[in-house]
Amino acid sequence: MVRREITGLRARGNIVVDLKWQKNKLVSATLNALDGGDFKLIYKNKNKHISLKANTPKIVHF
Repeated sequence: MVRREITGLRARGNIVVDLKWQKNKLVSATLNALDGGDFKLIYKNKNKHISLKANTPKIVHF
């Protein structure tokens, strides 16, 4: 089974994002906020509110 990933994307709020997907579906996102704070993650019409500490990566599974 082939897994794909992309790393080092920059998102609004000074966040570094790494994405992993399999069979054309997102499996996980690793978020690392360089400044920390509260954020809203939106994927396929689903909203997740998350709090991130500065330079502490957090993995979100889908």
